[in-house]
Amino acid sequence: MKVSDFLASWLEGRAAYIKPNTYRNYDVAIRNWIDPYIGNHKLSSLTVNSIENLYSILKQAGFKAGTTNVVHRVLSKAFKDAVRKQYLVINPMTNVERIKSKSIPIQPIPLEDFYKIYSQALKDPFLHARVEVGMVLSPRQGEVLGLKWKDVDFASKTLLIERQLQRVKGQGLVF
Repeated sequence: MKVSDFLASWLEGRAAYIKPNTYRNYDVAIRNWIDPYIGNHKLSSLTVNSIENLYSILKQAGFKAGTTNVVHRVLSKAFKDAVRKQYLVINPMTNVERIKSKSIPIQPIPLEDFYKIYSQALKDPFLHARVEVGMVLSPRQGEVLGLKWKDVDFASKTLLIERQLQRVKGQGLVF
């Protein structure tokens, strides 16, 4: 069995156990960053060197911590499951050295742009509330879009962020 075939089958089998956003992230990692480099390798002959070469390619291509971390998570979990299901005798990830890189924080919106966005948001109370929360508290975009009025506790002055709004292929927008 090729690595690409195993990972496709593995991901489909995990779909019921993971969130749609996680599924999408894993799918992108497999299709864009794993399959092109080690997808044609035979699963049973995959080595630590093959995986570390993939990591070197990603690092040389300029990929940052977010990408390399998701690739590492996918391979770690998939090959752990491959050993558990006896597709592999030894997990090739056991001795893989993880890429060490720092995440680069997103730059804040310039103050001039902040005021332009904010002034437009004042025209619609629902948009204004989301922009206010998004620009002041800095949650993820999907978390801001997933907010409902019931998430605001005015008495205790707290905001509960417990869902995201995500676009899921074939389903549209999903909380």
